[in-house]
Amino acid sequence: MNYLEQYTSGAAQKIVVGLSYLDPETGYKAALRELNEKCGDKERIVNAFITKALSWAPIRPDNPKELNRFGPIGAHDNAIVYIALFVLLYICMFLHSLGVE
Repeated sequence: MNYLEQYTSGAAQKIVVGLSYLDPETGYKAALRELNEKCGDKERIVNAFITKALSWAPIRPDNPKELNRFGPIGAHDNAIVYIALFVLLYICMFLHSLGVE
């Protein structure tokens, strides 16, 4: 239960804290059930992730300090294209891990 409480926030954390009076094993199982029921909407999770990714600050190719955040690909002329493809690949992998086809 401590793990769940530590790594959740907002409404999810309120669910965990609300069940903390139970013994740890029972509370953990109940919290997972509640979290899946109330916070486990895959479409909502995916939309939140995509919204967050789209809100990242744009990376301008004329600003090498910004590009250095991404390692060696930042020095390449087509760095922005590679970074965009990486983000797209990451989103696809994330969606796949959620079972979204």
